Order: sequence, then C-alpha cells, then structure tokens
Amino acid sequence: SDDPEAGGVAARRSADLARRYRFDQTLAAAVALEAYVHARLRRPTELRRCVDEARALAAGVPDIEVKTSTAKALSALVEEDRTAARRHLCAGLKAAARGGDYSAVPAVGLLALLRQVDGSDDEAPEIEIPRASVHFLASAFLRYADAVAAGRSGNEKGAVALITAGDLTLADHASFRHLG
Repeated sequence: SDDPEAGGVAARRSADLARRYRFDQTLAAAVALEAYVHARLRRPTELRRCVDEARALAAGVPDIEVKTSTAKALSALVEEDRTAARRHLCAGLKAAARGGDYSAVPAVGLLALLRQVDGSDDEAPEIEIPRASVHFLASAFLRYADAVAAGRSGNEKGAVALITAGDLTLADHASFRHLG
C-alpha cells in the first residue's frame, strides 16, 4: 500500500517496543522513519518533534542523521523547495559517509536527481553518486537522474526507458513518484 499512515503505524509500533526494551538507537530509527510520514503528509510540527527526538536519542549516529536529514529533505521536496532539500540531503549523506558505504541510502538517489536537474555544485562535493543501489528508492531516483542526462543528450528513447524503469521500481509507492 502507498498509504503513508500505514508506515506511521508500523514506525510507532516499533518505537513502542524499542521504548519498552530501552533500545534507544532502535527507538531513534523508528521515530526518524515516522518523520517520513509527517513529511509526506505536510505535518511540520510532528516532523520536527520526530527529528528532535531521534537526534536526542542517538546524537551524531550516522544512520539517524541520514534518516532525519532525509525526512527534512522529503518535506522540502513536498513543498517544492529544492534548495532546502539539497542542503538536507547533503548533510545526511555526509553523516552517512562517516559510517561507510552510503549507496543503499535513499538520499543518494534524491541527491543524484537534484544534481542532474540543478547542477553538481553543492555542500557535499565529496559525495560520489553510485551507478546503482540495492535500496528501491535510491535505485528509482538514480534511474530518474540518468533519464534527465539521457534526455539532455538527445537520447529520447533511453530517457523514456529509464523513467519507466524508475516508475516500475516505485509502482507500490506512488507518492514517491511525484518527487521525481
């Protein structure tokens, strides 16, 4: 289902269990993922609460930093503020890079698309965009970025094929297609 509330229910259930067993980093991850729901549904107060709670529980942890920054970037994209989205994605990916491989982080696909659309100059020039990702969101947005490049080079058929591939990857997550 593409219902963001279903994701919110799962995140809150995970958070409740993590609270019960005092797994603070798991709790931080669950609360950070709940923030994605609030971003998609344009709930800035709830988004801020989740981001603040997650960061308080696991301050400086790369996984939590990238999740909370991505939630803020999603909110900015929903509001059509690509500059803010890019700033949040760069911050999150810089944190993720401290933890090692970031190719499976959804933010890398979103940043790839923004770099392709708006140019490569940003706050994270050290972040290299991978050719592929095992994460469905990153993979789809990497295809959309490749589609922009193909279209700009005059390869219309290639661009359409890449868009179709990205759309198929997001078939069960239609709301994310509106970001691409």
